Amino acid sequence: LLGAGPLGVNAAHIIQQQGIFEIAGFLDSKGGTVAGYNVLGDDSVFDSLQRSGISNALVCIGNPNKRIAISAEIKCKGFNIPSLVHPSADLGIGAKIGEGSILFHGVFVGPEAIIGPYCVLEAGAFVGHNAILHEGVLLSARTVVGNFTSIGRCTTFKLGAGCTNKLRIGHNCIVGEFQTLLMHLDDNSAYLGGAHDS
Repeated sequence: LLGAGPLGVNAAHIIQQQGIFEIAGFLDSKGGTVAGYNVLGDDSVFDSLQRSGISNALVCIGNPNKRIAISAEIKCKGFNIPSLVHPSADLGIGAKIGEGSILFHGVFVGPEAIIGPYCVLEAGAFVGHNAILHEGVLLSARTVVGNFTSIGRCTTFKLGAGCTNKLRIGHNCIVGEFQTLLMHLDDNSAYLGGAHDS
């Protein structure tokens, strides 16, 4: 797990609950242990880890652009990048989850929805049917995405935010805490309530 911050700890919890993978440890600039697992070093130890037989790696860095870029680097080194889905998450028929995405406890993804690569869906997030989340989207806890809505690359929904059906939300946007978006949003915009700023 690359990154020993809150996202990394949550990813470790999901892995424990899944029971599919065994955690070798964290990679981070700080040493010691995190959540009971050793910090093995920084990314300079990649080659030795690969030689030791470790084949899966997951980037657990909050910044979506860094998460995407570092994931591309480790993929080029030959590592597999799994997705993590908490056992309590509910995935509808035909829903698709991209590599490197992390779905927390209680997430719902509707039928035929697409969660792109390197997304993070925190506890209780709801994604309506046929919605599309492009790479690097963050849905904070208790967010709601309407049916047939498209959310662009690296857009963030803050805690409790939501949007109605059939919206087009651009890349690198922010929807503020507990705000409900009822209109399309252009790239690089923020909706913080009442109006939106580009």
